[in-house]
Amino acid sequence: MKSTVAETGPWQRAITITLESDEVEREMDRVLSNYRKRAVIPGFRKGKVPEELVKHHFRDSLETDLLQHLLPDAIGKAIAEHALQLAAPASIQDIRFRPGEPLTFVALVEIWPRVEVRGFEGVELSETVVDIDEETIDQFLQALQDRSAEILPVARPALPGDIVEVSIIAVDLNGARLPRAKRQTVRMEAGGASLLPEFREISVGLRAGEERMVHISYPEEFGDRELAGKQRHYRMHVRQVMEKKLPELDDAFAGRVDGLPSLEALRSRIRLRLEAEERLRARRQTEEALIDLLITQNPFEVPEAIVERSLGQAMEKARKEDPGLDEEEFNRIYTPMVVRLNKRGILLDSMARQESIAIEDEELDAEISHSAPPGVDPRHIRRRLQKDEELERVRGDLLERKTFDFLLEKATVHRVYEPRRRPPSIIVP
Repeated sequence: MKSTVAETGPWQRAITITLESDEVEREMDRVLSNYRKRAVIPGFRKGKVPEELVKHHFRDSLETDLLQHLLPDAIGKAIAEHALQLAAPASIQDIRFRPGEPLTFVALVEIWPRVEVRGFEGVELSETVVDIDEETIDQFLQALQDRSAEILPVARPALPGDIVEVSIIAVDLNGARLPRAKRQTVRMEAGGASLLPEFREISVGLRAGEERMVHISYPEEFGDRELAGKQRHYRMHVRQVMEKKLPELDDAFAGRVDGLPSLEALRSRIRLRLEAEERLRARRQTEEALIDLLITQNPFEVPEAIVERSLGQAMEKARKEDPGLDEEEFNRIYTPMVVRLNKRGILLDSMARQESIAIEDEELDAEISHSAPPGVDPRHIRRRLQKDEELERVRGDLLERKTFDFLLEKATVHRVYEPRRRPPSIIVP
């Protein structure tokens, strides 16, 4: 087999491939043998049809099968020979094939771009880290306390903060069940801020056994497109009212939720966790600011095939969540995001190649060992990742982190600490 590559566009290559006649004949003999084994022609036993007769009856199918076997294998070998990284499957053109002669064809491919990354040394970036104050820790503790609350049924009307369990069904204005409406059982916090105003108002004062009608006007920006801006009516049956018994925030609470000896030790652990999360958030924000800078300083076009494939995958996922998806609107919103995401990947990949940044097996094993739960053999996790074809994804994540480490070492990052911003208090006269 012989192959040559010609540049036909910034990221497009035409691979001209020639297969010698003896190679083609060997494959044709194999295909013909398979056809003879299966061929059924009147007057001949199965498997005993003469070759010439098989060639005559199945000429077009034989050639199609021959090409389906030969071409993908030849393209794969040519791609490996020329070390091409494809962005999309090859398109086959100009097939020239006559029995007894070499087979030639052209595989048109779009390659994964490799950019010479410039302008990454000496850049200045600002990174804002939010201080974790005592009020933030208090809020986290209150969330822990709320999740640890004991839920107990009560016979009184619901007070703000109680849990109300209701069965609910969509009805018309007269209370008659709508066609195909399904009864659902839900729990809501009486007077909860996350509820729609109508539910928030009616939920306080409900008693177990009551039935109520509730009329909802959904806001235009409501998350469910089927309901946004519309009015709906529901019949609601109160199954039970429950009170949340919050545990005391004391040393015993710290021992139950995190095995710590004191509440103060729990607050310290919460601070460390929140500070680590905040540093990670700030780091990621800095990384994306660096990517935006590199995109500006290294302009290039993303191959159309990459954009189309990424958009197609995103749209397929979105359709499952919203069958009535407006495809034109989806493309308008998501195309710039998809282009940036792919430019990000191309720049990081190019940077790693340019600076010979790689992840050795020892680094991969160390990462798996570090993330393994206590008592779990890291080798078991590695085998499972390999079986699930996730091992290379982990390697890719590590490579991205290592590449960003390199880039940020070359940059100057000005880190600023600032207090957490909170909405102003609302004073009710």
